[in-house]
Amino acid sequence: MCGVPVMSAIMSTSVWLQEACWSVPPVLHQKKLEACHNRACLSRLVFAFKAVLQKLNRVFNLDWLLYALLHTGEMVLQCNEGVLAVHHAGRSPGDAGFLKVECNGGLNQKRAAIADAVAVAWLMNRTLVVPVLETDQYWGDESGFNSIFNETHFIERLSSIVPIVREAELPANLTTFRRLAKTRGDVAFYHWLAGRSKNVGLLVLEKFSHKLSYRDEHVSREVQRIRCFANLEALKFTDSIEATGRKIVRKLRSARGSYVAVHLRFEQDMLAHAKCDFEGTRAERRELEEMREEFWPYRNHRDNDTIEGNRGAGRCPLSPEEVGRLLNLLGFPRSTTVYVASGPVYKPEKSMPGLTKFFPNLVRLTNSQKPGTSSLNITSLLEYEERKRFGSHADQLAALDYLVCAHADVFMPSFTGNMDFLLEGERRYAGFRTTIIPNRPRLAGILAETGLSFGEAQKRVYEVHPPVQRFGFEPRLGSELGAVLRHRHSVFSHPLPECLCVKGKLLPDEAYAAALAEF
Repeated sequence: MCGVPVMSAIMSTSVWLQEACWSVPPVLHQKKLEACHNRACLSRLVFAFKAVLQKLNRVFNLDWLLYALLHTGEMVLQCNEGVLAVHHAGRSPGDAGFLKVECNGGLNQKRAAIADAVAVAWLMNRTLVVPVLETDQYWGDESGFNSIFNETHFIERLSSIVPIVREAELPANLTTFRRLAKTRGDVAFYHWLAGRSKNVGLLVLEKFSHKLSYRDEHVSREVQRIRCFANLEALKFTDSIEATGRKIVRKLRSARGSYVAVHLRFEQDMLAHAKCDFEGTRAERRELEEMREEFWPYRNHRDNDTIEGNRGAGRCPLSPEEVGRLLNLLGFPRSTTVYVASGPVYKPEKSMPGLTKFFPNLVRLTNSQKPGTSSLNITSLLEYEERKRFGSHADQLAALDYLVCAHADVFMPSFTGNMDFLLEGERRYAGFRTTIIPNRPRLAGILAETGLSFGEAQKRVYEVHPPVQRFGFEPRLGSELGAVLRHRHSVFSHPLPECLCVKGKLLPDEAYAAALAEF
């Protein structure tokens, strides 16, 4: 028996579960978790108070409840082998032609595009050619698919869904047609394109990113499952990247125990694109404006795109100092180890002390950004040989950052982007690991008011991020499952319900909704 009096349990179960699942930092609740000695005990608590949970369900977002159920052993997110597979009815490679996609952008934009490409190949009944990763115009990394991802695993894991071949295996003299795919195209568009290109041996889709709709009404449940399966199961990094990532995580845990990972978006290109004021000098503002004019000229010529308006609307990444202050207000102690995932930070000698004054124990992959930054005292995790191997490949460094962030005790991005959406989903899929999504529009004024006392600032931050919404989930709207579980952006950030299995099996929509309604 758990030894918890019935009346006390009734009064405290909802608060205990909510805190155990949502509050930060999670280490503060270790004793509460230890009070329930095993899963059977927690399971008895959950199901003994169904009525309490059912009432809470009408008010709170379902994600925290799913977290609790996950740890009873009744629900698991990761489905068994083959459960998510949508079979291609025994087609042989090349039967209906080939599809080749050229993915552009940074690593995580390319990763989402690859998952979309698998779904598009299935929709068009074509054999997929291993995707081409274009060289990014800013970072200049020429790493190919097999330099970042495990190509053999990708092909074999998807073999029951879409046949995949390497480009060297393509037949000679194929009729080729190149086109730019429709942005966020729906199922109907790709069916139309399949009909128009049925006599084309090799269809090449250029600039392939964000080419498949995220909206549930535009794509079928099968398509969402395929995207989810391709992203979370088929796309694994190379053995070298995986091994180095595991080594870094082990190093962090053995030396420091738990750690918080922050995706710090404070690179020069990010600041130029964001068009925000970060209290830089006149020369720095001019430098960012010139870069914006070179790469994103439209940002300098839109009347409604102002520096003041962007900050108030939450369109600006948090600065290093704002990240430090926010974590401090959320209750993380000064001794917390903070892993910083980012590209080269803009003017680090000026910007990073704003973070280190709150959290001096900063670590990152490599501290060799620019001469003169060694005084920042940020620990570098990569050894010399590893820096030589990965240092000149931005996408491979981004892959290592992804792995370390995926396994962090807490993850928080300073801005929203492809990496952050993907990590949200990966961390949910791996067991609802704690993720903080700052509400930037509402936090902008609070973090800017330096005259507030710590207590008043913390109270206002907690009003913006109450426990049940502290990690950016939208409140429950109505009773439709999609409104409860789906983030408005994509299946990549909310892999529910497509990737949710109950006792190893996917449920039909009606049965799935009914199963949740019981609680």
